[in-house]
Amino acid sequence: MDEIADELSPDNELHQRINQEMLAIQCSDILVDAVENHIECIWKTIEKLKRQKKRPMVIVDTLVDDNIKNLTENVLCLLFKHKEKLVTLAGPSSQNVRNFLSIVWVGTDSSARLCHQFVCSSIFVQNTSQLLDFLNNTTTSDVVQFVIKFILGCWHNCLRHVTSAAVIHFKEFKLADIIQNTIEKFNDQQMILAKGIIVLSYLLTDDQKNDKILENKVVGFIVQILKQASISEDGLSRRHGMSVLEVLRGIHNLSINDNNKEQIVTSGALPILVEIMKKRRETGEVLETLMIIWRLSFLNQIFSKIISEPDLINAIESLKFDTDERIRHSATGALWEIKQRNSKMPIPFGDCRPHVMISYQWDSQSTMLKVKESLKEAGFKVWMDVENISGSTLEAMSLAIENAAVVLIGMSKKYKESPNCRSEAEYAYKLRKSVVPLRLEPRYVPDGWLGIIVGTRLYFDFTSPRDYDHVMTNLLRELGSRGRLCDTVDSGRGTVRQDTSNKKSVDLDKQWTTEQLRTWLDSCHFTAANESLYALDSDLLSELRLLQSTSPDAFFSILRSDLLLRGIDILKFSNALRKLKDNFKTTSHFS
Repeated sequence: MDEIADELSPDNELHQRINQEMLAIQCSDILVDAVENHIECIWKTIEKLKRQKKRPMVIVDTLVDDNIKNLTENVLCLLFKHKEKLVTLAGPSSQNVRNFLSIVWVGTDSSARLCHQFVCSSIFVQNTSQLLDFLNNTTTSDVVQFVIKFILGCWHNCLRHVTSAAVIHFKEFKLADIIQNTIEKFNDQQMILAKGIIVLSYLLTDDQKNDKILENKVVGFIVQILKQASISEDGLSRRHGMSVLEVLRGIHNLSINDNNKEQIVTSGALPILVEIMKKRRETGEVLETLMIIWRLSFLNQIFSKIISEPDLINAIESLKFDTDERIRHSATGALWEIKQRNSKMPIPFGDCRPHVMISYQWDSQSTMLKVKESLKEAGFKVWMDVENISGSTLEAMSLAIENAAVVLIGMSKKYKESPNCRSEAEYAYKLRKSVVPLRLEPRYVPDGWLGIIVGTRLYFDFTSPRDYDHVMTNLLRELGSRGRLCDTVDSGRGTVRQDTSNKKSVDLDKQWTTEQLRTWLDSCHFTAANESLYALDSDLLSELRLLQSTSPDAFFSILRSDLLLRGIDILKFSNALRKLKDNFKTTSHFS
């Protein structure tokens, strides 16, 4: 046993000896004492490598090659078969179980290949879920707690290494429900709570990641694990078996939901995040940290704490010039969000400038490029980032929103989860821009912050390619003249363009003054005061008159969503606007 631990090279010799020990284990029963030495041999070799700060990949690769997946499945079947005995397991058999499961746990931590095998194995997922469900309803013991930590730890590693596949397979077995039962049963065991919460952060939808899950204040414990890992030399909290990157990803997942952001900040995460940025130990750590800060900056309740945190802004500023493009982009995005939210400058009312802006998440680019070309063919000026916004081009994005007549939002789950997309959408909303939502993911229904922005607006479903032409026709009708370079007349699939560069939407002899406009608005006798109307000027009023006749849907959408008119006031404004003569100067109010 000690020979293997002492002779760690060459690798092929270690491989052969581990192979021999694995063969002995496969021919035995881990609940029988005779196999103890073989399991302990492998485990002590792994422990020695870890003490030497070496990754035990040689051993793990050997274990995978020797089909530890099947052996693990057999062991789990055996444990579930003797589950009553497992609760009271003691002596050498208990140590056999601990050591073997520890080997598998380390294997999933190091090997994406092993995780993929487990995720694709219905036997592994089913056995671990059944075993955890049983342990949730039995007597608590040291062995029970260890097995629960093992199951949650392996699930966590699978979710880290093969996220998409793991989420799909795990949801089929309703693991989230089982884990929530575990959290309720072991609410006094912080390590089980922390692991359970982090696993849930991958499995739950963002609207499910609410503060009810965190009533036990476990976020503070997770932040403390992050602190312990961040101050260690190798970025690992050995006591809890989690690295800085693992904990950051869990916090990142939780921070998607606004309800969790405040708890993360009040638990003392900001100073730790600042130190992680300063150290720049690993690219992944810095990226996750920047994304967390970017997400946190969306919540007004904690914004003052973010901008007042010592060195936080300076640390992000220093990353704007990092050699890694992803870090530069994330740093610039976080700074843009912080600075525009901290601006004391008054926000101008969004007037109708001549372009349509397309806001979308990168995975939807092919669909949105098709929409862009259709809009250009129909005579619209379109702004769309096709080079994946980074660096100073975020400034171009903000200018594009400020100068947009209308903003098309490509709705999807990934759009909602993207801080970059949220910055764009909320900035457009802040400027009171007209927003037209496009659904790009089948059956997707916006909620949370995106649901607030979209509201009850009519959306256009581009999820079915065969319906594209019909949906695009309706979208063109909704846009009307907003962002159009020239008027068009529909002619089947095509358009006939009519140059209007020397014509005005309304032939005005003279612009109205602010006082004249206010007098006219007062004469409408609205039932409720509405300051949004008084931000209008003659040009905007002219544009509204044009929309009233060319695109009624867009006209009434602006009255409801942007000018915040309701009920009878919509009819009063529409009627008064229709009665205006083309020449404002001769209107009876001012003659």
